[in-house]
Amino acid sequence: MVRCKFKCTSKSVSSDGTASISMEPVYCGSKENEEFFKYTPCGSFHFGTINEEAAKRFEEGKEYYIDRTQRTQKNRPPVFSKRTVPLCSPKEPSP
Repeated sequence: MVRCKFKCTSKSVSSDGTASISMEPVYCGSKENEEFFKYTPCGSFHFGTINEEAAKRFEEGKEYYIDRTQRTQKNRPPVFSKRTVPLCSPKEPSP
């Protein structure tokens, strides 16, 4: 797993409920941010979602960890807890 730390730089929600969220790497404000900046000095993360509950979890100006795990054949779709709101619904692969 690779962990990045990004700050939400913009969030817009359209009248049909779709949301567009943009994030950039952190670079200052704390010792932790300075440490993350050493390894992720530039980049961007932009996504859209139709899941209103997921969109509510992002606020402009707030910082978020983004965890990345490579998908392999042995990985199973994630199991979401009540605290986790998926951006999309994972589907089990067909047998």
